[in-house]
Amino acid sequence: MALIAALLVGCPKSNSDFQTGKKAEAVQDYDTALVYYERALRADPTNAEYKLRASQMRFEDGQFHIRQGRAAEQKGDLQRALTEFEKAQAVDPSSSIADQEVKRTLEKIAAQNAADAPKAMNYNPQDDGMLSEPPELKPLSREPINLKMTNDTRVVYETIAKLAGLSVIFDPDFTSRRITAELPNVTLEQALDAVALESKSFWKPITPSVIFVAPDNPQKRKDVEDEVVKTFYVSNTLTPQDLTESSRDFGNCLICGASSR
Repeated sequence: MALIAALLVGCPKSNSDFQTGKKAEAVQDYDTALVYYERALRADPTNAEYKLRASQMRFEDGQFHIRQGRAAEQKGDLQRALTEFEKAQAVDPSSSIADQEVKRTLEKIAAQNAADAPKAMNYNPQDDGMLSEPPELKPLSREPINLKMTNDTRVVYETIAKLAGLSVIFDPDFTSRRITAELPNVTLEQALDAVALESKSFWKPITPSVIFVAPDNPQKRKDVEDEVVKTFYVSNTLTPQDLTESSRDFGNCLICGASSR
């Protein structure tokens, strides 16, 4: 009996998640393979083979995203490179290479933004026909978002954006962290707002098909949020008392409008 028990412990149990993980690994879908290996391990925490496969796949998946990031960097796509390096960082927190690549890429993005700042200061929206008001978001799809995932914040934002046919740009100061998003049949804006609340960030459209995500703090909002100035004409026959009352009523309207949004 003791010999039989030892043999049973040494042999891996049949597990559909483990088999699915092996199939995904065979086609180099490392993200999926890691998910299923970890599921198998949670179902059978003492299984030595499951532990080994999950550990190996965590390393392989991290290396895969590092290679993807370097390839994107060679093409000049620093935002994509940063996303891949941060995925590697999230998948394999022990990877010092991923940490170094994230730091280095953030520095390159910051330097690039600093170089582009003088151009932005001299930019006139009327030069290319852009409107003076903030752009209206126009996604390719307005289908309800149904999503449940636990992942890096950047990945969650990008997943939602892809579902709607949008692109995402992240502020250099944005720090990504692992969050859980449960979005049952919500609108695009509701989905983005929920992720923003969970990740302590905020988003804004910068073109009809691109959103910008930044850390939510007073200084950052002051730096990047849109300000719209409008002129209201009143009759010159109003008395000072009328002007005071109109100003107060207008202020209340602004407050109501902000609350309704």
